[in-house]
Amino acid sequence: MTLTSKQRVMAAMSFQEADRLPRYWQNFWPEFQENWARRHGPTDLHRLLGDDMCLVAPDESAWPTRAGLVERRGD
Repeated sequence: MTLTSKQRVMAAMSFQEADRLPRYWQNFWPEFQENWARRHGPTDLHRLLGDDMCLVAPDESAWPTRAGLVERRGD
């Protein structure tokens, strides 16, 4: 059974078995990107391999801007 990203992360946080480990690619090692490009051609690895989690940080500055949502994917 294939889980959604949210189900996969929640299972991992509850120490339950999931279909695979949740993925979070904050950044790829340059060597990995170079090896991938040599073998498979250049591609956007984040789009190809996908993320199950994302980093969310509040605006804690003294003068918040009118910043908004840039992109929403999945749950």
